[in-house]
Amino acid sequence: MYTRETWKSLGGYNEDLAVAEDWDFNLRFVLEHDVVVVPRALNSYCIRKNAVKVSEGNTQTLGLTLHRNVATSELNRRIRNYLVDGDRVGELTAQALIGMRQENKLKKLRSLVKKVGRKVGRIDSRTEFLKAETKRLLSERARQRKPWYKRIL
Repeated sequence: MYTRETWKSLGGYNEDLAVAEDWDFNLRFVLEHDVVVVPRALNSYCIRKNAVKVSEGNTQTLGLTLHRNVATSELNRRIRNYLVDGDRVGELTAQALIGMRQENKLKKLRSLVKKVGRKVGRIDSRTEFLKAETKRLLSERARQRKPWYKRIL
């Protein structure tokens, strides 16, 4: 959260960007202002991963390619600024994007490990069932092989 005066002093959102205007604004914001943590949630954000229509989704799901293209072009611009002017934001942006990509890969790996764990659990329970059923059938077969007079007793 920030004041309207702060927003105006930083030039607002960059309307030339198709997406990620807030990302650009936040980078400019942290160069001049401190960020603090509010100990409770003041808002929520919903990402509809299954949305089909643009009106039902957002650019993070339906416009992911656009997001990646804008992020890449902004990264290139900021790195050039860093190389030409010594602007440290380019370097920080590159490091942040690398970190985000690594975190996304970790999330995918964690998800895969959970899926594998669930499948292994199902396999284990099926295996235990099959072992018990096999023992039951074998003992039933062994019982049926006994002479008729022993089965009665």
